[in-house]
Amino acid sequence: MKTEAKRQCIPDLLDAHHSLKEVCCYIGCSQILMMIVRKLKKDDQGFGRKSGSGGHNRVVNNEMLMGLLCEMESDLTVRIKKEARRGAGPSEGL
Repeated sequence: MKTEAKRQCIPDLLDAHHSLKEVCCYIGCSQILMMIVRKLKKDDQGFGRKSGSGGHNRVVNNEMLMGLLCEMESDLTVRIKKEARRGAGPSEGL
């Protein structure tokens, strides 16, 4: 059963007064998903995922990749590890 179907099924089972543990075992979902859906139901919000969640909508292009590489290069820990792999000491590479 897909996550979206689980999100739709969980409130129905909770309304039928099944325990969280019974619903988790029956549907095969995590307790975290149960808590999220229960909170959304309590707050009268939709059960579907928000648009843009999951990172699958992220546009990957050269500009984004270069920005990510520059960010990684500027990170001191990454630079020290990279220098250690090359055989230079941390003070020599900085």
